[in-house]
Amino acid sequence: MSKVPLRVTVEKVFEKLPGVQAGNSRTSKQRCLLRLLATAHQQQLSPAILTKNLAEEYPGSYGHKLQQLHRWLKADGSMSAAVRHTPGILSESDTLAVLCGIETQNIEPTFKILTDSNRDDAGNGAQAPVTSKVGYFVFLSCTISIALAFSMSLVLPMIAYMFEEFGLEMGFGLESLHAYHVLVGIALLFFILATIAVALLQIPDIKRFMTQSFLADWLPSIRSNRQAGIARIVSVPLSQNQPLRPTLLAAAQFHVSAKWRKKLLHVATQLEDNADFWSLANQQGILQPSISKQMRSMQTAQTQSWTLQTLANQREIETDRSAIGFINGVFNLPTIILGFVAGWLILGVMSSLTNLIISLN
Repeated sequence: MSKVPLRVTVEKVFEKLPGVQAGNSRTSKQRCLLRLLATAHQQQLSPAILTKNLAEEYPGSYGHKLQQLHRWLKADGSMSAAVRHTPGILSESDTLAVLCGIETQNIEPTFKILTDSNRDDAGNGAQAPVTSKVGYFVFLSCTISIALAFSMSLVLPMIAYMFEEFGLEMGFGLESLHAYHVLVGIALLFFILATIAVALLQIPDIKRFMTQSFLADWLPSIRSNRQAGIARIVSVPLSQNQPLRPTLLAAAQFHVSAKWRKKLLHVATQLEDNADFWSLANQQGILQPSISKQMRSMQTAQTQSWTLQTLANQREIETDRSAIGFINGVFNLPTIILGFVAGWLILGVMSSLTNLIISLN
């Protein structure tokens, strides 16, 4: 009996993965890897070989992470250790869910929930070309800032000297700019530094480091996504009619935030029955109060599990859309401010030069 070449098997697996070429965003690549790992587990294939082939599809920083994941899978063979030692290879909530699923031996239903097609379609539809906007924002901001800095440091003093030599008064716009040119220069320097910070935050590893800092707990979008992630993790044992304590203990072990680890551990130690979870989760803030209230009114665990998955998906979509809207507003506001300053400078210079020409005549 002839054996089927491994490369042919890998190609068949990739054919069954929708969205492999769906997009070049980090989220699309992470969802693709998640489906690949789920398919490898379901068909009992080597995830190390599949991740190596997937790395060839994605050159760049994420491809480098896939190569690192491949090395860990090849050396250790444990998916849990490989995912833990390759931070950023999956999203924060998906990483926690996979680790909890492996720890509680619920990895198959976990993969089934995480690779839900409705979640993927909705998530991809909510995305926007933020990366291209960041590049446009950085280029425009740096160009205008350099032009304004040159005008404030060289052109404006020269015009002021000319008016002083002729004994003329500058217009109000140019005079106010000349009077506060030091403050305007400091503001421009601060703006350039802020622009560089925005650009650096688009680097995945730096962005992940910031989301794992203590400041991240104060950001509503991150807190909302973490609550959605906990809701999705809890839905796994509920779908299997299992107790929640082992899953909560695993989440308390693997969560990236020390504050959330304490909250999850407190809930796990105080939990005596699954019915007590909703009030404890509400007290600790690991679930939204509205979700906890809805869950207490439901009778069956299967209904609670399906509702948690649906609400978690909707919450992630709403949070992503709100974050994209906020980013668009942040990108437009500096452009408007810089345009106002540039227009002020141009009008001041033109009106003053007009007055100079009229006085010479």
